[in-house]
Amino acid sequence: MKLPTVFQTVSVSLVLGLIGLTAASAEENKKVVKAPVLPPPNTDTDFSELPEGWMVGFERAKRLALDTKRDLFLSFAATDWIPPSIDLEDKVFTRKAFVDAASEHFVLVRLDFPRKRHVQSEELQKANMKVNLEYYVSSYPKVILADYQGRPYAETGWQTGELTPESYLKQVMSLREIRLARDRAFDAASKSAGMKKAENVAKGLAGIDPKLVLRFYEPEFRQIMAIDPDEGAGLGEVVFYEHKTNLKTKLNGLAEEKKWEDALAELDTFIEQSAKTAEQKQEIQFFKLGSLMQLGRHSEVMIVLDKVIAIAPNSTVGKQARGLKPELAKQIRAIKDRER
Repeated sequence: MKLPTVFQTVSVSLVLGLIGLTAASAEENKKVVKAPVLPPPNTDTDFSELPEGWMVGFERAKRLALDTKRDLFLSFAATDWIPPSIDLEDKVFTRKAFVDAASEHFVLVRLDFPRKRHVQSEELQKANMKVNLEYYVSSYPKVILADYQGRPYAETGWQTGELTPESYLKQVMSLREIRLARDRAFDAASKSAGMKKAENVAKGLAGIDPKLVLRFYEPEFRQIMAIDPDEGAGLGEVVFYEHKTNLKTKLNGLAEEKKWEDALAELDTFIEQSAKTAEQKQEIQFFKLGSLMQLGRHSEVMIVLDKVIAIAPNSTVGKQARGLKPELAKQIRAIKDRER
């Protein structure tokens, strides 16, 4: 959906994520994810050399993980320009105590996005970005733990406070228990049927980001939906995310044909049938703003925005809507002044 002019200078990331509908699922997979721009670190540390015990090349790492039946420790990093990433490298990832102990259970994989691009081959840069997009990584440093098939089950990153090889390893090993619990749940599901089967599969997927469930666990999710298509055996957020993705695709088609009234009708139907929680209803209400702006129904824009805020003022969407309101009101006034 082409963004209304009024939105082009207002909180662009907010608009793209919550109002602009150009980022439908197919396009999300293609967009380049950039690390946040932070001040350069005060140190001159150079981690361009691969530390002992680590490897690069995701596909090679997967083969090794499969051969050795170890999990994957995927470190998405920016080792020469983001301070928290440099801190993790210096205090944990280059330390023998961590590498030796973690390597017993994980294949350690560095997916680095340095400013000094010349330290990587073009092939490695492209391969790393491909994996970055597959796992929806949008900031660094981030650590994703995955099984030897590459299916993610937990994530972590830089931590405030004491950062030592021992403390970090303890946390990682605790997160590894999630995978073991997942496997037990999947095993129980293989031995059960009906709703009990769906509940066991859902138990194994609990806590995993909906985007990652749909990308890496689709067969398991389809098992659940075949049994419990309305509630997803408790995985309501995944069900909602899938429905919302389909909605965005439909809205994009209507936007291409400039059928803004039809888009509003689709949104109302979706809120009634598919948005179960207050936050879900709030998010879909927010989508209405684009169509209302295109139709020139400016007074309704502010009414809807107030409604969005009232649903859950302290939710992420609620806070963003509150932040957007003053600037949006200002720009609508400017539009009305020009129309006089």
